[in-house]
Amino acid sequence: MGARHRQLMILGMLQNRPMYGHQIKEAIDQHMMVVSDLKRANLYYLLEQLTSRGYLEVRTETLDGATGPVDREIYYITPAGRAYFDELLREVLSSFDSLRQPVDVAMFFLPHLSRDHALALLADRRAKVEASFAEVREQLASSPHKGDWHDLTADHLISLYQLELDWLDRALAKIEASAELQPTTS
Repeated sequence: MGARHRQLMILGMLQNRPMYGHQIKEAIDQHMMVVSDLKRANLYYLLEQLTSRGYLEVRTETLDGATGPVDREIYYITPAGRAYFDELLREVLSSFDSLRQPVDVAMFFLPHLSRDHALALLADRRAKVEASFAEVREQLASSPHKGDWHDLTADHLISLYQLELDWLDRALAKIEASAELQPTTS
C-alpha cells in the first residue's frame, strides 16, 4: 500500500469529525483492519505531510484525561483536504495497479531448484497464505462493520486469497506431476 492510499485512509477517517493521532490510528485499526498496514510512525509522518500541504489543520485542545486535563493535537480536514480526498478516492477507484507479484519472477526461475525443493517452498507459501487467510476471515467475522460497502471490501479480499490458493494448488499439482524441473536455456 502506497503513501497515497494511506493518505486516503487518513483523510477518509477525518471526513466526519476531527480526531487526534491516536484516535485516527484506532479508527483505522478498528474499521479497516483487514486492508490497512499503517504503522504509528507512518501515520504521524503522513499527518505532518498532509498538514504541511494545507490538507489538514492542527489545533491544540485541552481534553479531560484519566489523570486530568491533557493537551492534544487535534487534526481537522480543510476544504483543500476534502478536495484532495475526493481526488484520491476517484483516482484509486478508477485505476488498476498491475497484478504482477515477486513470486511471478521467482516462478520463472523455479527450474533452478530441485523438484522436491520447489514443492517444499510452494507448500510453505501455501501454508502461509492459508494462515493469513484464516486470520483475515477471523477478523472479518468479528468485525462490527457489516453492510454493503464493508461486504464489498471483504468480498474482494476473500476473492484474492482464494485465487492465490487455487493457483498454488494448480502449481503444486503440475510440479508433482513432472519428473524433474529443467532450467530454461536460451
